[in-house]
Amino acid sequence: MAIIFPSSQKRKKILLRAVLSILAIVLSLIPIIIFSNWPKNKTEDSVIKQDYENDIKIDFSIIDLDIVKNLNQSHGIKREFSYSIQDKNGKQLIVKILADDKNGAENSLINSGVSFDNLKEVGVGKKNPFLPYY
Repeated sequence: MAIIFPSSQKRKKILLRAVLSILAIVLSLIPIIIFSNWPKNKTEDSVIKQDYENDIKIDFSIIDLDIVKNLNQSHGIKREFSYSIQDKNGKQLIVKILADDKNGAENSLINSGVSFDNLKEVGVGKKNPFLPYY
C-alpha cells in the first residue's frame, strides 16, 4: 500500500482558495455589521433637523455695526502702465505706475503735475505675485 502526498502546487491552490474564501466572508460581513445600526423609519432630513435645529443661531445684528457699514469696496486688480519723462539733465527715464485703467493713470499723472510721454500698459498684475495689489 502506498501513501500519496499531494503535490506542493496542489497545496498552494488549496491554501489560496482558503485565504480567498475567508477574505470574501470577512468583506461581506463588514457592510452588514456597519449598516445593522442604521436608523430605521427616519429620513435623512428629520435626523438633521432633530440634531441641529436648536443649536444653530445666526446673529445678523453684526451687519448693522458702524465698522461694517463704513467698509470700503475693494477695487479690482490694478494694471501696470509705463511712461517716459525727462529728468533735469535731459535724460529720458521710463517710470511705471499702477492704476485701474489708462484714464486713471493719465488722471493721476496730470493731477501730480508730471509731464509725461508715451503712456502704455505693461501688463495685467505684477511680476511678483506675492506682493499685495495696493
